Amino acid sequence: MSVIKKFQGRHSLEEVPGLVSAIVLSFNRKEETLECLEALWHQTYPEVEIIVLENGSTDGSREALEQWAG
Repeated sequence: MSVIKKFQGRHSLEEVPGLVSAIVLSFNRKEETLECLEALWHQTYPEVEIIVLENGSTDGSREALEQWAG
């Protein structure tokens, strides 16, 4: 749950506790998906889980995702 304070019609984020889940859909876009995952991996929010839904790609995406996940 985030705590939001309102100042003269604007909202300001005071604190950002908790987990954020990033869900990435993938189908035959290996390079774009890997680029997206790298961007998510290097963001600065402290509590993030990355979930990839691989929809049966035929371009080697699954193998590349497995290698990326290590």
